[in-house]
Amino acid sequence: MYLRGDETLLVGSWLLRNGRVHPDATAERIEHLVATRLELVARMPEGDRALYRDPRDRRLWEHTLTVGAWREGSPPSLVVMPESHARAKYRLTES
Repeated sequence: MYLRGDETLLVGSWLLRNGRVHPDATAERIEHLVATRLELVARMPEGDRALYRDPRDRRLWEHTLTVGAWREGSPPSLVVMPESHARAKYRLTES
């Protein structure tokens, strides 16, 4: 399971089943990508955002927790971030 070249945004959701909250297929995919396919570049001190690089095409992706009121936390999202924006936001140096 990889990111496709035409993808630029993935937004997960929570599903309520049998009185319990479960991640939808997109939320599960995002967490799989972050855990196994993407390389961590930087993390925000607050811990709710992190920058990852796809080693296949070198695109940068920001992993965030979207705004939500669920007790279990917010579902994840991944969005492509232009390198110039990532450098400024995450205070990256040239490498």
